[in-house]
Amino acid sequence: MKKLKRKLKITNPQLLELIRFLRKKAAEHKAEIWRDIAERLAVSRRRRIAVNVSRINRYTEKG
Repeated sequence: MKKLKRKLKITNPQLLELIRFLRKKAAEHKAEIWRDIAERLAVSRRRRIAVNVSRINRYTEKG
């Protein structure tokens, strides 16, 4: 069963190009991580996951 493609309503040309690039690389390398990232970027701003930069900073090493 083939999924229907969603029409993106993204007005930022750089973001749109990045999403297309990530989807292409995901298909080429069969890497689901890039497809997942592309889908998360394609989500509307209201539904995007918030990133806690402070927590990332706390658990990463300096350098």
